[in-house]
Amino acid sequence: MPIRSATEADLPQLCALIAASVQVNARDDSSSDLAFVIAKNGLESLQRHLVTRDMFVFEQNGRIIGTVSLAGNRLNSLYVDLGSMKGGIGRQLVEHVERLAFSRGVSTLVVSSSRTAVPFYQQLGYTKLNFEPREFAPTWAMEKQL
Repeated sequence: MPIRSATEADLPQLCALIAASVQVNARDDSSSDLAFVIAKNGLESLQRHLVTRDMFVFEQNGRIIGTVSLAGNRLNSLYVDLGSMKGGIGRQLVEHVERLAFSRGVSTLVVSSSRTAVPFYQQLGYTKLNFEPREFAPTWAMEKQL
């Protein structure tokens, strides 16, 4: 399986992957929202996430084309390379985190989804809970019973 735990050496590739993904997938958001999300997923933030979350990457031919993380009952930071979208990579990453969460006794997984990702999560069985208005990059809270 090409999913493995992320390492410090992966972080530069992850920063680039996230920045490119946000530019396209958050197209409904303002430019200040985009800048906020990109800054929130910069190198220093990702270094903290390596310590506070379980971070995973999807690697293909030595190249990272997807990432996701798990913190308790929260699925975080799902990003897939633009050229690899619609290829099932996002689904595989989410399913990987769902299995891990379930094995740890988590019964409900929660995600804060961008507006553009809501249909993706709905296809995977997540349901909308409520809209999360924020100053930057508002999201939908969604959940799935595992």
